[in-house]
Amino acid sequence: MGWLVACLCLLVGVAQLWGGRNALFLGLILVLLLVGERPQSEAGEAPEPARLAESLRQLAFMTRLGVPLLRALEVLAAHADQAELRRIWSEVGTSVMNGRTLSGALNVHAKVFSRSVIGMVAAGELTGALVQNLEKVSEMLAHEARLKKKVLASLTYPALVLALIVVLSLFTLLVIFPSFAETFRHMNTPLPLVTRLLMTLTNWVTNPVAWLLAVGLAKVGTMQFRAWYARPDSRRQAYARILQVPVFGPILRYASLTRYCWAFEGVLGAGVPLLKGVRLVAVASGNPLIEEDKTHLIEALERGDSLGDYFWDYRDLYHPMIASMVSVGQESRRLDRIFGHLAGWFHTSLETHLEAMSAIIEPFLLLFVGIVTGTTLVAIFLPLYGTLDRF
Repeated sequence: MGWLVACLCLLVGVAQLWGGRNALFLGLILVLLLVGERPQSEAGEAPEPARLAESLRQLAFMTRLGVPLLRALEVLAAHADQAELRRIWSEVGTSVMNGRTLSGALNVHAKVFSRSVIGMVAAGELTGALVQNLEKVSEMLAHEARLKKKVLASLTYPALVLALIVVLSLFTLLVIFPSFAETFRHMNTPLPLVTRLLMTLTNWVTNPVAWLLAVGLAKVGTMQFRAWYARPDSRRQAYARILQVPVFGPILRYASLTRYCWAFEGVLGAGVPLLKGVRLVAVASGNPLIEEDKTHLIEALERGDSLGDYFWDYRDLYHPMIASMVSVGQESRRLDRIFGHLAGWFHTSLETHLEAMSAIIEPFLLLFVGIVTGTTLVAIFLPLYGTLDRF
């Protein structure tokens, strides 16, 4: 409802300043932007991973102190610092009170709790190590939250610079250059190519029909991409192509392998059998290629193949470091510690690549700003200098 009121106010303002025709075009553009968009869920905003990890840590702490599970869930439902999180814990408590296990109650909210989290809780219920498994789950979610925060922090500066470039370019084309363009049209001197191109771009940007066409094409393209990306084979193709990109590919790969090893450490340390753990950690990795490969990995383990040998045969998908370290871990029977060490190693490598990405992107952004600014200045001053030469 708030968005509707804001759009109506915007249309009224445009109608007062630019006239009804431009307001009509703006209305059509807003309609195109809203077509095909999913309405916001009535349930509210999804809980943040960091807050979810803190809630699970509190649940483990209260359970370790001997607080009954139902009472601990009531406390979480009453004191969680996010409305959606309070609603989820309230429903989980109701399900447990009606006879469900904790893992079964969490499974009702599968969009919030991943399969690896639910599997670790279920294993804790079966082995009597629920408290320890809840602590491991909270630690894993906290690691994942910190990982996402570091990735977003590394991308914030480039995103802000790109947004500033777009805003300044639109301001130049909409406000500054049109007055010069009107002057250039009355000049009886041939204009340079860069000035003519910038005038054409200005005419396009100030034309509502062009905006309507561009937004419509962008919307159709976005809807087509969403439909294509919704298919599992399409997601795998897109992921495989991104992995080949020089800068972003290694970041994506190390991020997925970090989650994969963290999840493997958690499920094995929680006493989950290896075959079941393979199914859970593949989902936690967020890598559709690894998710697809889990079926082949399970078949190989059922045939009696070694986990380390399988990782070595598919080292391009996983990593040679995983293959060599897992082979050592199987000999020492401490696979959980090995995967914990691997998670730390991949996390360090990820941070290194994030720093390298920031160092590489910054000069290109500054170069792009210089090109945009220089092109605008050249397009404006070249015709003026040409006019001065006539006197």
